[in-house]
Amino acid sequence: MIVVVKLHGLDSWGNKVSATTQTRQIDVGSPVEGEKKKHNKIKTSKYTLLWFLPKNLSEQFRRIVNFYFLIVTIISIVIDSPVSPFTSILPLSFVVLVTAVKQGYEDWLRHKADNKVNNQIVEIVHKGVINEVRNSSIAPGTLVRVRRGKEVPADLVLLCSAGDKGKCYVTTANLDGETNLKTLRVPPPLVGFTPDILPHGMKIEVPHPVADLYTFYGRLEIPYKDSLVLTPDHLMLRGSRVKNTEWAIGCAVYTGSLFIAWDEDLRCEETGRPAAANTSDLNEELGQVEVLFSDKTGTLTKNLMVFKACSIKGQMYEEKESKLYDVERFDEPVDVFQTDIKFFFKILALCHSVQVSNEDMKKLSARLSVTGNMQLMSFFKRKKIKTNNTNGSVVDNVTWNSIINENGNKIDYQASSPDEKALVEVAERFDITFLGEEGNDLLLKVGEHTEMYERLQIIEFTSERKRMSVILRDRDGKETDRDINIFANKGLRTLAIAYREVPEDEYEKVAEGKIFSSAIKRLDGKNAESLQQVTQQYRALERHLTLIGATGVEDCLQDNVADTLASLRAAGVKTWVLTGDKVETAINVAQSCAHISENDRRMFMIGVEDNTTLQAHIDECSRIISEPSYRDLTLVVDGTSMTQVLDTEYAPAFVNIAIKCHAVLCCRLSPIQKAKIVKLIKESSERPITAAIGDGANDISMIQEAHVGFGILGREGHQAGRSADFAITKFSMIKKILLVMGHWYNQRLATLIQYFFYKNLVLGNIMCRYCFSPSQNSNPPLYSSIKKNKLMSWPYFVSWCVAATYHSLVIYWFSYLAFKNSVINLDGKPVDLWCYGAVTFHLLTVIVNLKLWLHARYHTLLFVLSVVLSIIIYMFFNTAYSFMYLQIDGDVLGTYIRLLSSPGFWFLNLVVVVGCLLPDFFVRIISERLIRTRIMKRPTEPTVFVTSL
Repeated sequence: MIVVVKLHGLDSWGNKVSATTQTRQIDVGSPVEGEKKKHNKIKTSKYTLLWFLPKNLSEQFRRIVNFYFLIVTIISIVIDSPVSPFTSILPLSFVVLVTAVKQGYEDWLRHKADNKVNNQIVEIVHKGVINEVRNSSIAPGTLVRVRRGKEVPADLVLLCSAGDKGKCYVTTANLDGETNLKTLRVPPPLVGFTPDILPHGMKIEVPHPVADLYTFYGRLEIPYKDSLVLTPDHLMLRGSRVKNTEWAIGCAVYTGSLFIAWDEDLRCEETGRPAAANTSDLNEELGQVEVLFSDKTGTLTKNLMVFKACSIKGQMYEEKESKLYDVERFDEPVDVFQTDIKFFFKILALCHSVQVSNEDMKKLSARLSVTGNMQLMSFFKRKKIKTNNTNGSVVDNVTWNSIINENGNKIDYQASSPDEKALVEVAERFDITFLGEEGNDLLLKVGEHTEMYERLQIIEFTSERKRMSVILRDRDGKETDRDINIFANKGLRTLAIAYREVPEDEYEKVAEGKIFSSAIKRLDGKNAESLQQVTQQYRALERHLTLIGATGVEDCLQDNVADTLASLRAAGVKTWVLTGDKVETAINVAQSCAHISENDRRMFMIGVEDNTTLQAHIDECSRIISEPSYRDLTLVVDGTSMTQVLDTEYAPAFVNIAIKCHAVLCCRLSPIQKAKIVKLIKESSERPITAAIGDGANDISMIQEAHVGFGILGREGHQAGRSADFAITKFSMIKKILLVMGHWYNQRLATLIQYFFYKNLVLGNIMCRYCFSPSQNSNPPLYSSIKKNKLMSWPYFVSWCVAATYHSLVIYWFSYLAFKNSVINLDGKPVDLWCYGAVTFHLLTVIVNLKLWLHARYHTLLFVLSVVLSIIIYMFFNTAYSFMYLQIDGDVLGTYIRLLSSPGFWFLNLVVVVGCLLPDFFVRIISERLIRTRIMKRPTEPTVFVTSL
């Protein structure tokens, strides 16, 4: 009997098969030594010692601010300027030097990291002998051996592994954010081979590298045998780590790598990992983000799957404290060994790709050797046992309990899917325990009995098929469909379970006959049609299935997600959630995390497959938005509908609708659709500043498309964090980054730039006023050119200009009146030009520094010291300068000393400071009170009720 068991995945991601037509051929065991570019040396640095200075200066002066000051410096040198060129040269040189030192140090650290990786010792196989070489010396064709726990140093085609089952288990946390095991397979003709007896003369044909981690097709040619198709199941990706396999050997096909590459509140409490900024060029945009695009699974949720409920033959059950209850009566738990319930959980324990850790397998084997059970001893000693008896040997319950108790009452399962692991673990809690596999044999403990099954084939899950099937040897669907919708409405991830019996001759015809093999032989990197034909053959086995039940698995929300989303909404940041979940699940999770409210008016674009229907939806949504009383609108759209919108004439109309909604929820999306949606909004007529956040490799395209990208550095890997501008460990951290740090940075930057113009305007106005004085016409006027900066609004900029003009008038006229009435030099000495200049520049320095202090929003010790020391150092320098006899610009000997000894000078300081800054102080107090009043008068936000799934 052959049984097909199918998990119908209702949550999925997608990718596309590369259609590249270029390939290259690699001789196995004969590395290419002459082509340096193909060797395994990685480079993440940007500069070399020779080209650092010209390249860094070129990059710095591409910035408009640096280029502007460079031009100002050149002008001050070329023309006869009343201001020394050093006042422009020194600040610009300081900024450029500090930036160059910073970037040089960062690049030196990258060089160190590169050298560490490139000089790591790896094992290669040359003519059957294991040698140790540096990582950088690996070339295409090199045979590399990777031991358990080690990282794969290059992209390798798996050729042999420890044991006789031809499998290798790896984790790809550093690549795609998944810590679960993935199963790789040795090509069938090479199963059981060891390094010293691998066939000679093998060749591998592979396409050129593509960006998609999940796309790889090639061909392996073995002398005197038919060529074999290579798929992603045969490729060990660089950065993955070997697990549960003593060693594996592969042939290098892709080598080398090129990358261009903060606050205790942003440190993960569980792991201690801090947040990281991968760039410092986007800080000013943090305070301007208008639209935030967010993934759901692993970003808003923890990606920790917990079994919550199931449906069996139309009856719904829930798990409470490791017991199963009928939802219609919770008085006592149900008997899980009823025929239908037991069969359901046996399927959960068998239909998966979960592995049992090596340590657990060894403990079970050791314990069984004491019990004397020969069949199971043989199984755990890696001897293949094939039996058609589904009720194998019997081991007493005391023995099994003692075996499990040795491992803390739980077997350590390692899986490629968190959903699969959750389902196998719930079956174990109900005493249907998956004990492991050997080759194609699976061992199951059902109550007090053990059962053995032969697994004939796994038809892996794909985003196109949205299902996974397992072929093993060895009632009413409407109610189940209703229960699936109930689970989804509760925010649970749903899987449907179905099966059918397949006759032997039908399976042989599909699996070994011409139908399947002919399609497989045509399958390579250049023929995507063959892949479609193979998929069709899979469907031949997956038809006429009997639906027996469904499962509901909860993915818990992260901490403080609801508070973060509510705060972002209050700050005017619109949030879009882009997910692959079905609509019901996505809506429930969005309500739980306060992304949308039950009181919101919702507009739906679901299942739109033609332009006529799409136009009708757009017209209806436009009508709703045009209503005078519209508010709190939410748009829900699915991937099918977005296919009709993206890259079509309907895109602008869709953007016009979506941009007016306070929340948008996009469901059943593929990664490429996520990126296209971000691009659509980013390039719309309003040109909003966008940000995107995600945790996995499938979110990278979206993260990189947005103006600002955030990657989650969670327990699942670093790929998204490495590809993003800012790497954080929790979604809730984005609240402080955007609303606090982004606000501070933007405010301080705007104040700094306008303060720069302000102090120059004060100086320029004084000099301009001085040059028009009848008695001072012989001195040249100061020309000041001020350019508008995009970070400043015109009213705010004008207010600084008005303040600068007012301050310059106060400084000039009070100084002029003081000297005109001879109240400064009480010692009787005449007032000269140098004394007048010293007074005005002294007052200018004091006023502009105190003006900065007045406008500061956050006073730190360093800031206060910088202001106070600026004034003190200026006075110290002028005092020292007054003791020198120099005839450069005039005789200033004793000038500043006379001023400091004059009571009139100090009284003038007091009058000018009060006259300049007292009006500014009152203006700030009044403006802050007005702002505070507007905030208090703002309509009260509706109460957000935070619920859990």
